[in-house]
Amino acid sequence: MSYHSLENELLLGVIFLAIGIALGLYVIHNWSTGGFGSLYQVQTTVVAMIFSILGIQTIFSGMFLSLLLLNKGDNR
Repeated sequence: MSYHSLENELLLGVIFLAIGIALGLYVIHNWSTGGFGSLYQVQTTVVAMIFSILGIQTIFSGMFLSLLLLNKGDNR
């Protein structure tokens, strides 16, 4: 586990989350310009949710692994 880097995992998680949010906003914009009728972009919505969840999961798992890898200090 010496290759673990919190910064890289946080960056990757933020990138995934940003992609998910951007796709979600794109779907909401197209839906609003269509008069809030039927939602025809269900596949894009699911992909946006997957990217968002993957980003949040990557951020939290990176933090959790960093907490597990903390060295105990000398309590003398």
